[in-house]
Amino acid sequence: MNEWYLIPLMGGLYAVVWVGIICLIIKSVNNVWEKRYYVDDFGKKTNSGYISLKKRYSGWFNNSLGERRIMNYIVTIEQTGVAFKIWEYERYVVNNDTSSVVTMDIKCLGNTTGDILYSSLNLYANSGKLWLVENHNEFIDLLNNNKSVQIIITYGVKKYELKLKQGNLIKILDNIK
Repeated sequence: MNEWYLIPLMGGLYAVVWVGIICLIIKSVNNVWEKRYYVDDFGKKTNSGYISLKKRYSGWFNNSLGERRIMNYIVTIEQTGVAFKIWEYERYVVNNDTSSVVTMDIKCLGNTTGDILYSSLNLYANSGKLWLVENHNEFIDLLNNNKSVQIIITYGVKKYELKLKQGNLIKILDNIK
């Protein structure tokens, strides 16, 4: 009686069961987004929230010192726009002393049309985030309609490459509406 069973649990978790004994719990790979909440001045969670990647992901960037340097990023979807926070070499936040405009190309992966969305991002002074404001709803629709998107952000001589998976984003957006 050597049979294995995969039993779905709450929160995208699965239990692997062998002859009635739980041996291992595996987290779903599609569970990449989560709803988070803003906090007030006292650190108390408010009712106002946003959507975020659950963790930092790794990508690549090129600069005047070389190519394919490692970076980390996290993306948040907020009411006013989509924010990209990038850490060069996994520790230095991309920032600027003055506000500037940065270009972004987004390509859908895994579809035959190869849709590309060209946009600009705003890097506000000392914000530590690149903001997609003007057509952020179009970007969210693009991500909802594709399993994965590849993003290239060009900022001066720097070029950042990252990928986003749709994962459980549609489910979270449906719960918010």
